Amino acid sequence: MTKSSKNQNDNGSAELLSFLSSILPENKGYYSCWNVILKNSEVRRIFPSAGMRQGIMVRSRLVIENLGDRVTIYQAEGVFRNLADQQIFPADRTAICGKSFRVLDKGDAASLTIDAWLLRDSRCVKQLELIIRGTGSHRKITVPLQRLLS
Repeated sequence: MTKSSKNQNDNGSAELLSFLSSILPENKGYYSCWNVILKNSEVRRIFPSAGMRQGIMVRSRLVIENLGDRVTIYQAEGVFRNLADQQIFPADRTAICGKSFRVLDKGDAASLTIDAWLLRDSRCVKQLELIIRGTGSHRKITVPLQRLLS
């Protein structure tokens, strides 16, 4: 192979790479980009059964906005926290109200209501951390409870 044919070969390869990069999509894989925004929350005191201390039910209204590829929101988990001594209490029950899952296309936004129950003494609990699971990723959002419980 002569030096001039090698230069032509390199130029041809560069042109081919340039052409292929122009026709192939930039994002070859799944692009996950969605946000969770807390709209409001309310707390209700509940008495699960006779003999038990009062518990709480927290209803949180969220807005989910999708900026990436289609995402399916399919699960919510809740953890109550005592900030003074860093105790963690898993929610006794967490539920997405309405449909059990939501599908959002790129650019869509949806309202989501999540209920979380703590069926034990709730006087020391200061915040609720919600973990929202969707296709390929999850998001955490913190709901402060101090002003809601007073």
